[in-house]
Amino acid sequence: MDAFAEVNPMPGGPALPPSARLLGRVFDRSPYSAFLMDGAGRVLAMNRHAIGVFGDLVGHAQPFAAYPPWCAIAVREHALPGARERGYWRGELEVRGRDGALHPVSHLLEFHPARGHASGGETEFFSCALYPLLDQDAYQSRLRFKRLFEAHPHPVWVYDLDSLRFLVVNAAAVAHYGYDEARFLELVLTDIEPPGQSGVRRHRRRDGGVIMVELSSHALTLGGRAACFVFAHDVTERLRIETALHESEEMQQHVINHIPHQIFWKDLDLRYRGCNNVFARAAGLASNADVVGKDDHDFPWSHSAERVRDDDRRIIASGAAMLNYQDQMVMGDGLVHWFLINKLPLHDQRGQIVGVLGTIEDVTERKQAELTLQLRGRAIEASVNAIVITASSAR
Repeated sequence: MDAFAEVNPMPGGPALPPSARLLGRVFDRSPYSAFLMDGAGRVLAMNRHAIGVFGDLVGHAQPFAAYPPWCAIAVREHALPGARERGYWRGELEVRGRDGALHPVSHLLEFHPARGHASGGETEFFSCALYPLLDQDAYQSRLRFKRLFEAHPHPVWVYDLDSLRFLVVNAAAVAHYGYDEARFLELVLTDIEPPGQSGVRRHRRRDGGVIMVELSSHALTLGGRAACFVFAHDVTERLRIETALHESEEMQQHVINHIPHQIFWKDLDLRYRGCNNVFARAAGLASNADVVGKDDHDFPWSHSAERVRDDDRRIIASGAAMLNYQDQMVMGDGLVHWFLINKLPLHDQRGQIVGVLGTIEDVTERKQAELTLQLRGRAIEASVNAIVITASSAR
């Protein structure tokens, strides 16, 4: 009896060739799954065991219906051409059962070429036999890698180095770029990445949106083809934040540079991390960027450096500000300058002290004016006293 024909011939399709019916007698009561398919991946007939595992796939509209997408690509791109060239193909794949579960199998695919005249002879077909894997440990090791690949939270894929076609993609890539897996595997690399880029790349999503990604990759061989394994890290949001922060810092620096007083900030090691232009000029620097990394020993007030740093340490230790503090220092011009100093602890977003923020106002002219007034007042007072004493003596 023609087992394949009896069990499940394709409805409305051509009669199965004699060689297929012969295979049916061999595989019908086999404890392993077997089926026939054409070169397009459509199932022509199945044995009883295969129907029990996969359900009735004969005449199914979806080619390669028994395989998950990545395996369907492997069968279409590697197994069928390999079997047509050598007569057979053997490999390890996964198939999807009627319950949706994936089953690892050793897959034997044999090619049966067309025979006779095109009008009355046999058409070509492939017979597929699926056997349980004998080396489960080795396969499980590879399967663990695949599951790690599939479950990775960032987009990961493998593409062919010659054709640039995607060979395998993970779920994160599918979700991130907006293509379903089957459609993704029809694309080539340049569909998402315009050529001629280096460093951070611009990638296109299915919806036309652009994302910025950093890539890491290494070469490998997949199915006998030179390929490339790629890990993609979306840095779009990070770059947006960095750009916004840079713009914010530029605005802050612009405002700070137009304040007529010296402004500076230090880290916990009491090294300067920034300042405005007024401070830079007072410190003898060509640019306010030159202050970064220096400490008070590097400036004209180095003779007072330890006293200044002791004040900073007390502010960091206590968390208390030092406000409206007057001090005098000999500056680069050799003259004594008076300063009105305000210092307070600098906090991060978590409220932790990360340094010291200070403002310095040069009040030398005001101080000199005050001293002049004091001296003038004393002179006037002395003159009045002298007049009084002279008048008393005259009497």
